[in-house]
Amino acid sequence: MGNAAESKEIVMDPKIVNGKNIAKFVIFSLIGIFVFFVQFQFNGRNTIFVDHVIQNIKGYWPIVSIAATYIFMVGGAVEPFIKKTWKKNTVTLIFTILKVFGAICGTMFIFKFGPKLLMADDMIPYVYQTVCGAVALVVPIGSLFLSFLMNYGLLEFVGVLMRPIMRKVWKVPGSAAINAVTSFIGSFAVGIMFTDRMYKEGKYNLRESTVIVTGFATVSASFVVIVANFHNMMNYWNLVFWGSMFVTFAVTAITAHIYPLNKVSDRYWNDDPHPLPEYHDHLLKRAYLEGLTAANNADSLPKTVVKNFLDGCMMSFRFIPVVMALGLIGTLLATYTPIFDWLGWIYWPFARIFGIPESVQVGKAVSLAFVDMFTSDIILAKATAGAAGLAAKYVVGVTSIAISLGLASTIPCMLATDIEVSMKDIFILAVERAILCMLLSGVIALIAFGV
Repeated sequence: MGNAAESKEIVMDPKIVNGKNIAKFVIFSLIGIFVFFVQFQFNGRNTIFVDHVIQNIKGYWPIVSIAATYIFMVGGAVEPFIKKTWKKNTVTLIFTILKVFGAICGTMFIFKFGPKLLMADDMIPYVYQTVCGAVALVVPIGSLFLSFLMNYGLLEFVGVLMRPIMRKVWKVPGSAAINAVTSFIGSFAVGIMFTDRMYKEGKYNLRESTVIVTGFATVSASFVVIVANFHNMMNYWNLVFWGSMFVTFAVTAITAHIYPLNKVSDRYWNDDPHPLPEYHDHLLKRAYLEGLTAANNADSLPKTVVKNFLDGCMMSFRFIPVVMALGLIGTLLATYTPIFDWLGWIYWPFARIFGIPESVQVGKAVSLAFVDMFTSDIILAKATAGAAGLAAKYVVGVTSIAISLGLASTIPCMLATDIEVSMKDIFILAVERAILCMLLSGVIALIAFGV
């Protein structure tokens, strides 16, 4: 299983290796790198291109953000009824109820009616404008530009170069590098569905598939922009993005070797294994060739951009009403009950060891990351009246991204696949990942910001 393929001469097919494909691969990849990773000054802000676009839209046409949020919210609530999937299973039914509740809350905000408790500035208006309003623009617009990173060879190029260490460090096949990078840079839903397909084709076994979907299926680059924006940390964009990516991969390298993942069966779907060959020689040449092959097979740029934009819109339909509902519920519970104060003590020591002044609030916020990544960020901002230090913001932000397991995001998607992951294992993994994320992000924060 997973043995390296024998070395053989690499054929440079002129249909693949030609000026047109080289130009697409190089130029579009460089554009993607510029758009998402290069910060520059414009209109008094030092941030990346995607964020400049979003902030200018919000600045010049604020109604666009408000209207888009409401459209996605209502559309997401009615979609399960149109597709008649609302009672497909218990999980789908619960999330349909949450979507409807989120849409009702959005309607209350738009038309300015509802109980005084819910219409307070730090309740529905706060969640709607500060969190959901950001998602409504970031995900679709970010998806437009993700075409340059995902579709013209950069993804495959990076994936091949990562293959030699995937088996040793993460106990997964080398080809899983593509799943991991797809999930982190593109969409966790795409990454999970792709893994499910590989599992059912006998290319991954159950344990490998479980490691991938629970460890690499985190939020996309677009959501990292949201977190960095929310905490006013776009000046530290590269530290937030690359730190989140490092913590995600490092934590998964640990959880892949400990309980419960180390006890998951190695069996294949229908006991019919067809593992892919793994290469360990001429990696740069193979990576280059696979990049050019992807560029050759890619659709035209306009078609790709439109498809990714529509995928981003569909993701917004799915997420925004749930984020509205869970964000409000989490805020209410955190404000009026002690439940997350109690749960926060589980995580408090792991913030305190770094001397973070807001360690109690950080523990409370991290306890909510399993519910929804945005809710934990909201709670930190509310608990500290927006005055949290950089270290606290960084630890909560990175943990909410790298935990990879959320009731409002990845978990429903996992449960919809044929990869058998028990809720018991998911809960255990969530606690393990939260603690490990705090420890690793705490070290980075200590080095970068002090305390």
